[in-house]
Amino acid sequence: MRAAVLHAFGQAPRWQEFPPPVPQDGEELIEVTAAPLNNIDRVRADGMPTELVPSWPITARIWLT
Repeated sequence: MRAAVLHAFGQAPRWQEFPPPVPQDGEELIEVTAAPLNNIDRVRADGMPTELVPSWPITARIWLT
């Protein structure tokens, strides 16, 4: 699984590999196929406080276990 990760304030997000998640009993696995990096990500990366609670649009598939 790849993710854009913010490692420190003031730095751009970097791609990082993670092991695939394994759902536990009573959980479902959702595969996110597309998600944007938007302005709020940039603001948080710069270390600026935000009081916004943005929606995070994604495209996903749900794998029923």
